[in-house]
Amino acid sequence: MALRDLAPTATTLRLRAGELRRFAAAIERCSVFDLDVDPDPTGDPAAPRRLQLCRRMLAANLQQLLAAADELREVAWQYDTRAHHLDNRPHGPHGFTVA
Repeated sequence: MALRDLAPTATTLRLRAGELRRFAAAIERCSVFDLDVDPDPTGDPAAPRRLQLCRRMLAANLQQLLAAADELREVAWQYDTRAHHLDNRPHGPHGFTVA
């Protein structure tokens, strides 16, 4: 069995890309993004340091989640591009794919 026989088909790649996009959208719809991340909403310098630390950590974690969603979309785009190349590769005289 050749290595290319184990490679995913264009349809499989498109399905995976769609799943990745749905997962990215689900990340962005998480209710955690509705939390208040303003480091000091009152402007009170006496706000507890632990509260300020928690809000900074939350803001950083939210940025990481958004970056992960972007990365999922990037991989989905790569899958779609690969699927497009698979669809458009040349075929031999008897319908066999030319490697």
